[in-house]
Amino acid sequence: MLSPKAEEYIQLGIKTEPFTPTKLIRYLSSKYKEKFWLGIPDLLNEIDINIKPTLFYQTEEWGHPDEEKPSENIFFQSLAKAIELNDVSVIRSYKSNIHWSNWTWSDFENQEED
Repeated sequence: MLSPKAEEYIQLGIKTEPFTPTKLIRYLSSKYKEKFWLGIPDLLNEIDINIKPTLFYQTEEWGHPDEEKPSENIFFQSLAKAIELNDVSVIRSYKSNIHWSNWTWSDFENQEED
């Protein structure tokens, strides 16, 4: 049985009042990340592919300015170049801003109804 305490939310930077489903998902994904994302073997099994690809590059953090198209983003441009050249050393990453705390304005409960 899962019974998170208010202190656990606070340690993750999640305010508990008012409580919303978004805050519960943030807590769960922070504490039980492995339950939310498939590992490579599970992913390949799920899509029923019997190959063993070589991992080219993996990250969980990158900088993505608001209102910028991926094609305009330096990280994604350098990732495309790295794939073209088969060289991960050309990937340029900047300060990551994809953590949920940077995007609370887009939370469901903050959106206006039409």
